[in-house]
Amino acid sequence: TFVDEHTILNLKEGEEEWEKLSKESQDDIDQQLDVAKKGTTFKGLIKEADQIIGVLEDFANKYLMKNNSWIETIRFDNYEKVIESKTTWDTFDATTKAVLDLFQKKSYEKLYQSAVNYQTKIQKFVEEYLTDENGIIKEVTQKNYISIINGKTAYDELNTDERAAVNAKLKTVSYDALYKTACSWEKVYDFIKKYISDDEGNYFIAVTAGNYKQILSGNEYPSEWESLTETQRNQIDELTQYTALFTVAQEMKDNVKVFIDGHGGNKKLKKANKDTYIYILEGEPAWNALSDECKNAVNQELPTAYQVLLSQAHELKDGSAAFVKNYVTGADGVVYKNVTKANQTQIISGYTTWEKMSSDQQDIIDELLIQAGSKPYEQLIEDT
Repeated sequence: TFVDEHTILNLKEGEEEWEKLSKESQDDIDQQLDVAKKGTTFKGLIKEADQIIGVLEDFANKYLMKNNSWIETIRFDNYEKVIESKTTWDTFDATTKAVLDLFQKKSYEKLYQSAVNYQTKIQKFVEEYLTDENGIIKEVTQKNYISIINGKTAYDELNTDERAAVNAKLKTVSYDALYKTACSWEKVYDFIKKYISDDEGNYFIAVTAGNYKQILSGNEYPSEWESLTETQRNQIDELTQYTALFTVAQEMKDNVKVFIDGHGGNKKLKKANKDTYIYILEGEPAWNALSDECKNAVNQELPTAYQVLLSQAHELKDGSAAFVKNYVTGADGVVYKNVTKANQTQIISGYTTWEKMSSDQQDIIDELLIQAGSKPYEQLIEDT
């Protein structure tokens, strides 16, 4: 009197026999069914069974069959369909669900759980290694290449079918292709990090006193730059213009060396004195011709900044010259060679200033006086 998983197969098996019965026999059966349950007929039961079977056929064809065969093993090309079927499955009543399991070798719930477990494994791999802020990775970038490389061990532990599922998620590229590219980019980004980036990962856009040695070190013997492939070098240049930066950095290095060798002495100049001030001043035109960054680079090589040395040298030169002019030079601009009654007061008036001067300034003054045919200042004082 009802259709369920226990009766539906018997009913369908009896359908063909029913058609062979006489009208009288059919009526007799329907009468017995009506007595058992008011309004029940064999055709009515068959109709109900056909409705259940029709719904299940549509469901199975859409979600649970491939190439006219029931899905028994979850694979990369069927797990998503099985999972998708759950929404429809949940709308079925208990009888419909039970009838479906009559036709499957593996119950729907077990099949579905297998699909969920399969999906979870694939999603975990994709989310951990092949996803960035833009979603599933489509191309290798500086932000994702390490993640791709880190996934290699886990990828190798997947079976062939699971790898196919991962690649299906990637759609336009395979993991193997991403990994190969990432390994190449690893060398690219490692080079950039070591030679063309600051501590915060910002790429250098200009050569400075603070980075030119770092830039140069990428292509100095043994050259890491030369160990890269042409493709990798082109990739680095596209991202950072390293070749151009290196050229500018080399020019800065050369300019620094030329200046240091010509005007910085042996790099031990800590202070201008009577022996070095002229040497320092001779470098001033070359110093002024340097860029600000090149000046900074020069100063990095000296114990005392060159502009400080220049200031000290000018102080020695200008202070000494001013002393000679103020106290040992006549109105005609000629340095006194001897003490006279006319100049002795002027000469003596400089003695207080003289005593406050450094020994270097005093020596320079004496040198200027002797060069002008005069005597050392203290000898002039004695003569007065």
